[in-house]
Amino acid sequence: MIRWDEEDPGAGVMRGPTGFAAVLRGHEDVLAQVESGIGGVQDALGPKVWTGEAANAWQYEAGHTRTRQRELSELARPVHAALDEYADAVVSLRAQVSFHRQAREDAERMRYAVGGFDGSTSPAVEARRAMLAEQAEMDAHVAGAALRDLAVQRQALDDRLVGALAIPGATGWAQRKEVLSRAGITGVEALDTAKLVAAYKRFTDQALDGDLKTGDVTYLQDFFTVWGKDPAVMDAYFRSLGGERTRELVNTLGTSITDADHSVDPQSLHGLATALRHGLSSASHTWDVTTASTFAAEMFSGATGTIGGGLSVIGWLFHDRDRAPMSATFATAMADQIDAVERSPGRPGELGLLDTSVVAGGRSLMWFESDSTDAMPSDRPAEQVFATLALYPEATLAWFGHSGPDEVAQGRSLGEGRVRYWFGERDWSESSTGDGFETPATLWTALQSVPGAPASGTYDPEVWTTAEIVSGGIIRELSGNPRFITDQVSDDAAIRMVASLAVEIPMLTEWAIVRGGDDIETVVDDRLPWMGEDRAVAAVSRTTLTDFAGTLGQHQTAGWYLTQAVDHYQQSLIRVAASAPGSFIQDGVEVLDGDGVFARVVGLQALVDGATHGVDITSAAAIDARHQKLVEWPVAVIEEAVPIPGTDKILGKGVGWVADLALGELVSAGVEQGNKRAEVLWAGNEKQAVIESDAECMDRADEMKYLSARIVFQVAPEKFATEQGAIEAYDQQAQKYLDVYSSARDMTDGSAGDAVCTQ
Repeated sequence: MIRWDEEDPGAGVMRGPTGFAAVLRGHEDVLAQVESGIGGVQDALGPKVWTGEAANAWQYEAGHTRTRQRELSELARPVHAALDEYADAVVSLRAQVSFHRQAREDAERMRYAVGGFDGSTSPAVEARRAMLAEQAEMDAHVAGAALRDLAVQRQALDDRLVGALAIPGATGWAQRKEVLSRAGITGVEALDTAKLVAAYKRFTDQALDGDLKTGDVTYLQDFFTVWGKDPAVMDAYFRSLGGERTRELVNTLGTSITDADHSVDPQSLHGLATALRHGLSSASHTWDVTTASTFAAEMFSGATGTIGGGLSVIGWLFHDRDRAPMSATFATAMADQIDAVERSPGRPGELGLLDTSVVAGGRSLMWFESDSTDAMPSDRPAEQVFATLALYPEATLAWFGHSGPDEVAQGRSLGEGRVRYWFGERDWSESSTGDGFETPATLWTALQSVPGAPASGTYDPEVWTTAEIVSGGIIRELSGNPRFITDQVSDDAAIRMVASLAVEIPMLTEWAIVRGGDDIETVVDDRLPWMGEDRAVAAVSRTTLTDFAGTLGQHQTAGWYLTQAVDHYQQSLIRVAASAPGSFIQDGVEVLDGDGVFARVVGLQALVDGATHGVDITSAAAIDARHQKLVEWPVAVIEEAVPIPGTDKILGKGVGWVADLALGELVSAGVEQGNKRAEVLWAGNEKQAVIESDAECMDRADEMKYLSARIVFQVAPEKFATEQGAIEAYDQQAQKYLDVYSSARDMTDGSAGDAVCTQ
């Protein structure tokens, strides 16, 4: 700090502080440029350009580097600001110091000039000299007091600057030094990751092989506190420790919490376990497939569901997906381990892995966190691992879309075998597992959002096809899963599945609703409305689709969103048809033909009416707070991800001027009013029709026919001579409604499909 004293509180040249501030500002600018540059490269190498394990690892490392650059930049900013503020304040204070020092010197000179007794002067002159001397003394006193006050101000400025220059988190240096010294590292020249890791691996071994003591917990807690966010150190530590010993350590910490005779504070035990989980998360994001697979195999080895609590440890480690998410490679590797066990030939039951150990470390840790003795999610590791996998859409799609051979289900691809078991056979029911099919719903939502897949808003033929193969398999397998019934599916799961189903509406409409195709365990190439090329479409039969939709539609909120998704697609179809009534929806099929727009509109209405039969979905519009976050995604799907593919490519084909106009131009060219009339007519359709009898069902079918015909006559009056002619031409729409509705009702009320609402 610059030297000064009470005699001169303004002393010091400020070029030092201002120069250092300028240097720090330069460093801050460089750090910001580096951080921005890394961000730009991350964006340029995003999932549309580079995917896979190497991409994930690089993105994680780059993100860690960006965070560090940002932290350093944020540390520099207040320091150079404080230096500038200090220099300005001292310069300002110096002017006051100069003034008061000059005032004091003037007073001292005056006192000297008038001081002493002179007998030759008159009494009047002597009185004048005495008055001047007294005034000078008072002025000197005031100036001195002012300088002392300025000295106090200078000291306050110094103290404030010292505080600003203090190393952030300086209290952590002592802890860091202690951690290093325990590892035998006492100087910079001895700082070595391998030496540090080896030392704390020894401490871990001592804790596991003997009695866990407070000192062991403190040493390891300090280690994770200091180095837990350092990916390189954590990677070296956990690879040295190995998956099995990691599981044993967490289990020991957990079981010690519930051991009344154990001397270590439970809060400390839980704190160490949590720090370890965060450290493992950091390490896992640096792992390639080989490293992750080796660690997962070691961790899973010897973990049984009846003794030892190993499975609950795995479940607990993967449970905190918000604050300590395991990486995509580690989640995939652990999913491989669980899949190999749950799908192993001859394994009884489909309830999945469950830890029933009397004493289980993962369960104890969750009990400590929740203050509950109920069944803990950690006891079901598959649910936690797959929920983590769903955080990574590309990894999820790759896992369920794997085209390699399946050693368990001969003749199938590995992906098909996995879809069959995890969606079609595995029990996720509310009463048995407590999951309520929420994990399968989360997985499906994730894989649909991969760039190039249907929910992404982009198109990549390979990704799209894989996503459609998996989505079709999911719908078929869930429909055939005997536990997939309405009261065993949670509300949250039903909402998520409706969101995924909404994405598939354009594709499912073509194969299941319009063509009435059969179930095929792959995809078919089909021409979506107004598309210029074929795309892969999930080959799901009408019966399977209505069964699936009916299970979800019996939930109030999910049923409400299903109607909204369908209504959005219907409105889009009608809007485009009204804008270009002479265009072709597909080769050889005009939009207003019997197999055109209204074959799709009416069929979808029948699907919704049948699937939500008997459910008061109107009250679901007031969604409670618990579902609010869940429905944000379905709303986005309804508004953005369910537009008609290809509406930007509408071709008039034989209707003259329409051929060269885009959709927006068509509306402005004079068909806007027809468009609006069509929307108003369809908006008059009562979305939720509670049909109590065959007669009412027939009335509903006729309503669809009349409504379709009236809209056609509004937007293209030249197509039919009279409105009655349009109604007669659309008679087949009534039958379309009856066919689809009957199939949907077959599921929702258990009646035979061919006996419900037939002509």
